[in-house]
Amino acid sequence: MDGRHRPSLSDNENDFALGLIHETVHLEKENTANPAIFQERLAEELRAWRKVDLNVVRELRRLNQPMNPRLIEADDALRSCSDKAECEALREILFPTETTR
Repeated sequence: MDGRHRPSLSDNENDFALGLIHETVHLEKENTANPAIFQERLAEELRAWRKVDLNVVRELRRLNQPMNPRLIEADDALRSCSDKAECEALREILFPTETTR
């Protein structure tokens, strides 16, 4: 391979890889959130989603790689907030999932 062409992965492979990256972000030294406290858990999820989005999801979208529609929805939400850390549109996407944990 000459480095200019990347193999296309399936939706499931991309989603699995993105899930692993997301969980790895939670293991970073800067994560001090207590998962038992809802507001801290939600803030940590917003941080992790934003970091994965800006560093990985955007590149996969640029390459037209398939992925879960929720990841695309989250990316669109962040874009609507100019990629700011405090993004109400992303919070609205994540809030229902986090309240059921």
